Amino acid sequence: MRIRFTHPAVSWALAAVLVVTACSAAATPVPTKAPTAAPTSAGTPPPPTATPLPGSKKFIVAFTSRGISSVAMMEATEVLNKAGYSIDTPEIAQSNLIVEGIVNGQFQVTSGTTLSFLIAAQKGGSIRMIGNRLNNEWTLSGLASIQKCDDINGKIFAHHTESAVSTAMSRIWVKANCAATTKFTEVFIQGSDIRAAALRNGQIDITELELGDAFNTTTGALASKFRIVSNFSAALPQLKTSMIGANSQWMAANPGDVLALIRETTIQNRKINADPTGAYLKSLALKWVPKAINPDTIDVVAKAYVEKKLFPGDGGAAVVDIEYTIKFFEDGGALVKGLTVPLAADLTFLNVILKELGPVK
Repeated sequence: MRIRFTHPAVSWALAAVLVVTACSAAATPVPTKAPTAAPTSAGTPPPPTATPLPGSKKFIVAFTSRGISSVAMMEATEVLNKAGYSIDTPEIAQSNLIVEGIVNGQFQVTSGTTLSFLIAAQKGGSIRMIGNRLNNEWTLSGLASIQKCDDINGKIFAHHTESAVSTAMSRIWVKANCAATTKFTEVFIQGSDIRAAALRNGQIDITELELGDAFNTTTGALASKFRIVSNFSAALPQLKTSMIGANSQWMAANPGDVLALIRETTIQNRKINADPTGAYLKSLALKWVPKAINPDTIDVVAKAYVEKKLFPGDGGAAVVDIEYTIKFFEDGGALVKGLTVPLAADLTFLNVILKELGPVK
């Protein structure tokens, strides 16, 4: 049973239908000044160019449910804005609407909803994955009494949205671990932090939580009440849950803007990982998402993100990773079989930036 409704204490999400404009994506010009830059995922070597790449320096990076995982990209946009760019960063309640907006050109860049990107690309939408915002950080967290899958029988199971990557992971976990007779109620609540609050308030019994929200819910005085039921980040480290997606027609016209955003985001990721104490990440979290952090746990959480290298300083997205991610969702029934890497992603920009910045130290 699945229900959706509005509750005064939490943000219950209305399921949005993913509307995809079936149009052919324009070919993305190769964003490099070097004649030996890395090839695209389709294997086409880029031609050399000695002139600055075009870009309007004005675009929109749309976010949904901003948390710690978003802070590197937020900082990157501010750095670029101070350098003469004009980048808006709206927060949109429904992730599916963001993907629709990317396909229709209302927004130019977004991140996080990998499965929606794949579905839209497979239907012919003008969207390609161009990088990775964060490696898999997801956990399945719930009441301490839930020790195994069948313990969710009769419980309330909360997800982000119907097409969220975290939702797909949970449903695949249920399919693999629960008896066919196990029944539960599914509800949809946008935002990991909002679902964490609902769990702590007794409104739901189990849900997918980002690492920081899982720490805030399952440690300290709450450790006896809640637990991490399954650690998806440990079980599925190669699964790319938070890819960066962009409108392919916009990329074709503004390769310089794409390069600039990926470059600065990668620089921020490396700065985060270069501070093993987690202090730099903590400073970004306090700056950008102060309402999403718990002062009692932020030091431990920030250090954990750094230790797990969740912010990918090496790009965190290779052809083999995208192949794995596509197959994972195909095998789980969340994605129709047949999607290819060149249709889903354009790694040209990321490969150029990684060559420019050099290997992670």
